[in-house]
Amino acid sequence: MDHYLTVFERAPERPILEYRHARILYEHGLWAEAAAKFARIVERDPKEEVAVYSANLLLDCDFLQHDMVALRAAAVNLQHSPVLRDAELAALIKRILAMPVKTPPH
Repeated sequence: MDHYLTVFERAPERPILEYRHARILYEHGLWAEAAAKFARIVERDPKEEVAVYSANLLLDCDFLQHDMVALRAAAVNLQHSPVLRDAELAALIKRILAMPVKTPPH
């Protein structure tokens, strides 16, 4: 799949195919790999409909991995993205950014 996406980088269906690939990784519990692909979709194609789904699933991947640092970093990166046209996603990011930052005990 990655080879196809590289060869046909400008194909109009690339964002959807990339999303489907990331979704398969997500469904199989490969959250780190899926998160990287979802992040790439949001970065490269923020105006595509699948970018909103990708942003939500990116945040979910970080949450499922119990990686609150990555979750907050993703929220910070998304806060100025065109994907925030989605009110539910904007509200979720606002809630994540309002969460207190916990530092590990020394």
